[in-house]
Amino acid sequence: FPSEHDATDWVGKIAAIAQRDGLSLQQADYKAERDKTGKLTRFQMDLPLKGEYQKVRRFLSDLRAEIPIVSLEQVQFERQKVGDPLVDAKIRLVIFLGKSS
Repeated sequence: FPSEHDATDWVGKIAAIAQRDGLSLQQADYKAERDKTGKLTRFQMDLPLKGEYQKVRRFLSDLRAEIPIVSLEQVQFERQKVGDPLVDAKIRLVIFLGKSS
């Protein structure tokens, strides 16, 4: 497992992929929880994205290809109007990190 100290690097890589794929990411919420044994940390990221549906799908595909340690836990799409080309997507990602030595 990647080290806990690398958490911010993974966030930066994910944000860079979103930007490259043409999505707007204004903020992100993060939460880290250590497991009961204390060996792994569950690093959860909630990303509100805005963009075209196809671009969000491309982003999710690119994440899987470029950062295989990222798990997609939840995704929700909302379109304001039927003909609106943009969607609001709420994506929850999880990375498991190892205890730093």
